[in-house]
Amino acid sequence: MIVDDHQMFAEALALTLSSLDPQLTITTVTQGDAALAELSANGDITLVLLDLDLPDLHGQSVCELLLQHNPGLAILVCSANPSPISAQQLRAAGARGYLTKDQPAEALLAAARAILDGERWVTTPQLRQLTEQHDAGTDLLSPRQRSILRLMQSGQTVDEMAQQLHLSSNTVKTHIRLMYDKLDARNRSDCLRIAERLGLI
Repeated sequence: MIVDDHQMFAEALALTLSSLDPQLTITTVTQGDAALAELSANGDITLVLLDLDLPDLHGQSVCELLLQHNPGLAILVCSANPSPISAQQLRAAGARGYLTKDQPAEALLAAARAILDGERWVTTPQLRQLTEQHDAGTDLLSPRQRSILRLMQSGQTVDEMAQQLHLSSNTVKTHIRLMYDKLDARNRSDCLRIAERLGLI
């Protein structure tokens, strides 16, 4: 099953994969709730190609919900975003692979087969290198940003954090924005959730 909000892309990908392997049976849906409904209705689905940017649910939530329904399901994330943080999050959520959409269809099919053959994690060499750099501590949060993160966790406002750290409110806001960028977070609660999952707090 292909889950992607761009219907034309999903259908084109399905046609391409079918031409490479005519034995494939491929269903396409454009929303997370439709993917859950399709999985409930079709017990023969063994692999899901999952986009992250869906109109109703974030791809990570869809991944977790699909695996709650079928823990043995193989999920391969196909995203336009080559983010090591996203890759780490999806791996922690139970996905078995993370590929970027600039990969050729042959690479996608090879990754899908590898996952179905039992490989636990498949990705590109470039993304693997970025992820290893993050695992080693490269480009993660600075000591100042970790301090702000802990104060965010305690529920302090920007002005309260600025006063405690002897910084201007604008400086604190800048650090928070940088943390959002580094962690691919959309807001404060998202930032704290991701940071906790990555062991930063």
